[in-house]
Amino acid sequence: MMNPALKVKWIEALRSGKYRQGHNLLHNAANNTYCCLGVLLDVASITYSPDNGEKKRGDGYKKIRELVRGENVVHLAIMNDNGESFSKIADYIEHVHEL
Repeated sequence: MMNPALKVKWIEALRSGKYRQGHNLLHNAANNTYCCLGVLLDVASITYSPDNGEKKRGDGYKKIRELVRGENVVHLAIMNDNGESFSKIADYIEHVHEL
């Protein structure tokens, strides 16, 4: 289960307007965009090897799975990559009892 203080910090970050939303990568340094899960790693101050842009994932996803339950990771990634706003994703996170 996710640390409640981290959950609040993540929700606040998603609603803050500080992060530009991107798709398919945790963080795209080329245009400085983030997936909602990349925002989580940033607010948790977790460093990771970036995704290499291919089918193989970097270790960021392994670190996310240490913070968020597996089925929620998949659901959040789908929400993000299908164009749900950070605000709607924050609403979802806020109402999920077990992350």
